[in-house]
Amino acid sequence: MRIEIKNPPFEIEGTSIAALEVSKIGFKQIAEVAAVADKGPDSDRTKRLFRERIKRQVRAVTSDGQQIALKDEHIYNIPLPYAMPMRNALDAVLVNTGSKAEILSKGDGLSAPVLVKLGTPLVMGKGDPITEIEIKAETLGQLEDAIIAETSQEQAMAVLTIAKPVNSTLQALPSWALDQITVSDGVFIMTKVLPSFFGQAENS
Repeated sequence: MRIEIKNPPFEIEGTSIAALEVSKIGFKQIAEVAAVADKGPDSDRTKRLFRERIKRQVRAVTSDGQQIALKDEHIYNIPLPYAMPMRNALDAVLVNTGSKAEILSKGDGLSAPVLVKLGTPLVMGKGDPITEIEIKAETLGQLEDAIIAETSQEQAMAVLTIAKPVNSTLQALPSWALDQITVSDGVFIMTKVLPSFFGQAENS
């Protein structure tokens, strides 16, 4: 999403900015943002979360198309007429436009795998996209990162690293596939799949 800068003007270190461009964010990045936001006083967590999302998702664009990453001092000086549209755009890009994920086979993830159909397929460079994943952990080593994770988002990402694409020669999701996991699919894994690995009831 693009927010045009007209009047009032906005400059970064003497360079005129023509627009702010807000990009989508995946579940992996949301987990990283949440981890950063958790480091500090609870009273400021919402602000840290907002600032971190701006740094990752918003780029200032000059009239010749050059993109500039925003730092804290840049964010502080964004004129108010553009601040609220930017916040609204950050919320808008989180809206899921794909299908909803679903559990095709509900194992406990330990003795029997959980088979999940993703709402948004993971696109490969060659071959068919990944539409279904199988999640099962048999040893402490496989689940250790999830056990020691400090947040539910980090736990979900740790579980996704042991997910195996169905009908594929891949034995686990590679980094490029993990980067494509949408927020909607990641939250589904976090609330509907993750609890079974820890003997908990699923979250609504």
